[in-house]
Amino acid sequence: MIDNRNQGAGQDPSRSPDDVNEILADFKKQKDIRTEFGKKIEAKSIKKPRSGKKLLLVLLPLLLGLTAWNFVRFSGETIIVTQEEEVQSAEFSIYMIIDGIDSYREANGRLPWNLEMLALDEEMITYEVSGSSYSLTAKVGTQLVTYNDGDDITPFAEAFDRLIAGEAK
Repeated sequence: MIDNRNQGAGQDPSRSPDDVNEILADFKKQKDIRTEFGKKIEAKSIKKPRSGKKLLLVLLPLLLGLTAWNFVRFSGETIIVTQEEEVQSAEFSIYMIIDGIDSYREANGRLPWNLEMLALDEEMITYEVSGSSYSLTAKVGTQLVTYNDGDDITPFAEAFDRLIAGEAK
């Protein structure tokens, strides 16, 4: 009978230190292979962003053509904007800002400090915050167009349609 009490726990008496070193080298080699394989799979699974060059080549001539067409078409005309059209334009701008503020508030749980945070800064529109509510005011000539948080936005939402249709309020 063989007495294994003198040997360390977990040691196999039939293995030499060279065998153990060989096993450890094989283990490290397999680990390196798995790591390299994992990197290859990860590289394939990450989608590379598409180049915008093709899109730019298609859209640039279109943009240039439309710009030239608008320039030729409107170069000789004088456009007269009425006070009512300016008011409707201000109302629609306010509507767009209301939408941006509401989206920001929903996403962040608070009002933005200023309209620049939303990239909706309009020179003619004043934004004022008071606690958890706000107001937007546009001065068009001598007329003020005001929206207070919670007011009905229907007239502001319909302003663009009225402006396009050429209707007065």
